[in-house]
Amino acid sequence: MDFSVVVLGWAGKFMAGGGVEAIKVIRILRPLRTINQIPNMPSLVATIMTSLPILLDVTILFMFALVMLGTIAT
Repeated sequence: MDFSVVVLGWAGKFMAGGGVEAIKVIRILRPLRTINQIPNMPSLVATIMTSLPILLDVTILFMFALVMLGTIAT
C-alpha cells in the first residue's frame, strides 16, 4: 500500500491533469494501518465511534447553555 501511495504521488507531480488531486485521498488510508498494528487499538476506536453520538448530544447541550448565558449576560 505504501508503494502505491508513493507511486501515485510521484505520478501526480509529473502529470498535469485535473483528476490527479483525487489520488491524494489515498494517503488517508496510510494511518489507518496503525489501527490493526497496535494490540488494543481496534477496541479503542470502536469505543470512540460508539460514543460520538452521545458526545454530540453533550455538545448541543453545552452550546445551548452558552447561548443562554450569553443572552442573560448582555
